[in-house]
Amino acid sequence: MYNRDVIVCLGWGSLIWNLRGLPVEKLRMRQNIPSWAHCAKKVGDEVGDWRPDGPKVKVEFVRQSEGNRLTLVLHADAEPVCSFWARMTVNTPDDAVKALGAREGIPPRRVRASIGCWSNGEKDPENILGLGLWASMRGVDHVIWTALGPKFRGRNGDWPTEDEAVAYLDSLCGCDRVHAEQYVRCAPRRIKTRYRCRFQRCLNWTPCE
Repeated sequence: MYNRDVIVCLGWGSLIWNLRGLPVEKLRMRQNIPSWAHCAKKVGDEVGDWRPDGPKVKVEFVRQSEGNRLTLVLHADAEPVCSFWARMTVNTPDDAVKALGAREGIPPRRVRASIGCWSNGEKDPENILGLGLWASMRGVDHVIWTALGPKFRGRNGDWPTEDEAVAYLDSLCGCDRVHAEQYVRCAPRRIKTRYRCRFQRCLNWTPCE
């Protein structure tokens, strides 16, 4: 039984193919798995019912994350792309924030600073374009998202140039390279960013779907 308010989560990176316990609506057991879920580690009810018509977001591969991957995060200099969204199966926005923070492995003391939350009537957040209008057209009351920013060489707020990103990824070896390539290749094809185009040309890391 859902609360009357509609709470949704936005996604553009690994949330799409690896829920890791995130409480969102799942695809039905016999429902065809869409192309964007090609990297899902489980099938059936473990694949999120992500919809591809989310608000436009400015994201880029500019965060050096666990395993030395370059992951997709909000970035003011990025070109906007359409995000994905899924309805959450929690009762309150606070529950949603905590659940996404747990999925992202964010310490409780940093969850409020690292998970974005918007509710009807609030100003549109930076780097998520036209969120208020998008939400009103779909009857959405609350929206949450991962609000981590760029990070490179251990410095929050720094990000690599396109050339630096290519050189960094190409320098990886072993498991680090495998995981970094998997992340880039598993990102939905529609998340077509400038950096991703460079990775495809220079490293031949083409989308899997």
